[in-house]
Amino acid sequence: MQAAIPRFKIPVLFTYIARTFLLRFLVLLIGLSVVLESLDVLSQSSEILAADGATSASLWRFAALRTPQMISTVASFAALLAVIITCSVYAQHSEVVVMQTAGLSSFRFVYPMMGTCAIIALAHFIFNES
Repeated sequence: MQAAIPRFKIPVLFTYIARTFLLRFLVLLIGLSVVLESLDVLSQSSEILAADGATSASLWRFAALRTPQMISTVASFAALLAVIITCSVYAQHSEVVVMQTAGLSSFRFVYPMMGTCAIIALAHFIFNES
């Protein structure tokens, strides 16, 4: 009789996948928010500065007040892009092949990103409802 092969558990690998996904998500979230915020301020600047007593500080105040809404708008798109970029970088560097060779199924490769996305979705829900 052959000995049973122990289940493959790699918490370090799961932490690595979740950490790289989260880092890419945050970079994309900040980058997309800054770009869209800049475009929004540029499109609204004539109306903001047309008010009596408006200065450049009014533009900064407008940008600061619009930032939470912009982050809320961009968060889901940033998460989608982060998943795509993370998976494509892993495939490009043959990390997916190495993980599958080591015995990790394709679904278990995605679990850390799904867990991180669930936390992001929960934070997004709480952020929008408060």
